[in-house]
Amino acid sequence: MNERLQRYSWILFACIAVLTLASTLVLEARNFSPVPYLDMWDGYIGFDIRLSQGDLAAWIYLHNE
Repeated sequence: MNERLQRYSWILFACIAVLTLASTLVLEARNFSPVPYLDMWDGYIGFDIRLSQGDLAAWIYLHNE
């Protein structure tokens, strides 16, 4: 009986995880905007400038915060 309960718990957990992932992907796809908003402009432009100058460490810098 305990093994059955444990198996069902894992199935429930897997279903919740898949539902969470799927809903996140759908919401991100529906609400995506390629245009930065508010204070994101400085981070995006600074990142682009550093990359265009050949600074590959820009990928690990802090962005926008």
